[in-house]
Amino acid sequence: MNRSTLILTSLALASGAASAGTFSMDFTNPGDVVLSSTQAPGAWYTDRYAPGVFESGVMFDGDYRLHQGIRSDGNQANRPTSQNSDFYNYQGRKYDVNAASGTTVSIDLYVDSGWNDGVRAGMWTTMSNGNLTYPIIEYVVAGDNGDGNAYTGFRWWQSGLGWSSTSFENATTDEWYTLEIELTATDVLFSINGTSIGSVDNQGAHMIDNVILNAHNQGIAGEYDVYWDNFGGVPSPGAASLLAMGGLIGARRRR
Repeated sequence: MNRSTLILTSLALASGAASAGTFSMDFTNPGDVVLSSTQAPGAWYTDRYAPGVFESGVMFDGDYRLHQGIRSDGNQANRPTSQNSDFYNYQGRKYDVNAASGTTVSIDLYVDSGWNDGVRAGMWTTMSNGNLTYPIIEYVVAGDNGDGNAYTGFRWWQSGLGWSSTSFENATTDEWYTLEIELTATDVLFSINGTSIGSVDNQGAHMIDNVILNAHNQGIAGEYDVYWDNFGGVPSPGAASLLAMGGLIGARRRR
């Protein structure tokens, strides 16, 4: 393997403080992803509608990845009547992380030059403290950000704001991009490859409940494949300085 994995460690803060830690998945082995139709600890469970394919340990671009596939049997016309609305066009799986404020979650996404109009692939998160907030970073081909103009590239979303464009419009294809969403005490921060693309008030959220990997199946794009890698969460710089009292991890990403 030409990339080393992020070392998985869990560390506690000082007595009385909330627990904080790190987690990672490099999707090397087929058994690295446990699937479930309902919420379960340690499982990737269905969000809205299950994609046709969701499996780890798949060789792509020189290494083993997580493969998510959109298939025609999940098209709106082919779904059960109870699930044939636009809502179920987003098809993905969700993983509970239960990470306290002061955590950054991230994943690598491969942007494929073969994707057609209508493709959407993104990392979603759910954050809460009773008021839910849904930050998203998504790559879209010929999407609409609400202004009636076709948009291709990365964009971000926050509840109540809609889609916002980024400096990664018309991003170079056939490349990997690292998507990061950070929850701080006051804000949600969005970045790609370490470059900030936006920030919003966190609406009082103090926890990243889960991460969702979603792709869109509206029939226009046809069948397509999405590849992910290096899923993880790490303490943000401020939280990391506190964790240093108990020892901290070293991290290296693999491509």
